[in-house]
Amino acid sequence: MLGTAGSDNGGGLLAALARRLEAEQERWFCWLPVLIGCGIGAYFALPVEPSVPTALVPLLVVLAWRASGTPRTPLLSLLIAGLIAVAFGLALAKLRVEWVRAPVLARQLNSVEVRGWVELIEPRPAGGQRLTLRVTALGDLAE
Repeated sequence: MLGTAGSDNGGGLLAALARRLEAEQERWFCWLPVLIGCGIGAYFALPVEPSVPTALVPLLVVLAWRASGTPRTPLLSLLIAGLIAVAFGLALAKLRVEWVRAPVLARQLNSVEVRGWVELIEPRPAGGQRLTLRVTALGDLAE
């Protein structure tokens, strides 16, 4: 069994939770994408953009807790595994943002020469077309 029952209401609640989790043991793996998604959602709910090290700290803390030699019950081990999945989702979202980050102009450019290739021409429902360009040069800016 995952946990032990105590004589107070908190222990009884914990024992009931442990019994329900034990009954669902074959489906624990199915919760992994849900927990990773919760971490990704937590990333997008942050009020400010974290740095990469800041986004990795929760994962490192939970992994360190898991690696520590502190005695734990199977219920606590399951909780730690869930926290690892959530922290992994948060770190994964931040790393993905960094991976696909596009360059940002530091100042407004009013009139510049743009050189590049037309990659795609899409008709727009309201009329006209949308052009997608692969820019090779933008004024006197460095790549």
